[in-house]
Amino acid sequence: MEAFQVMLIIAFVLSIIELMTTSFFFLGMAFGALSVSLTQWFAAGPSINRDLLIFALISTLSFLLLRRLFAKPKDSEIAQEDVNRY
Repeated sequence: MEAFQVMLIIAFVLSIIELMTTSFFFLGMAFGALSVSLTQWFAAGPSINRDLLIFALISTLSFLLLRRLFAKPKDSEIAQEDVNRY
């Protein structure tokens, strides 16, 4: 089994975990694993430094983008009442 196939399976497993947890955390990691798989396929082989860098960057960027896209309007709302006010 090739390295890109292993990363493709890992991306699939991470997306299945995301469907069970619905936190948008594992979906970003699945995008990172998918991008590493595509990079390994186009570059014809794995490189640990390149693959870790791509995984970290794509996972972080997709996590931040998904949080921004799917944020609930109530999350960004500022509370008008103070807890300490009597």
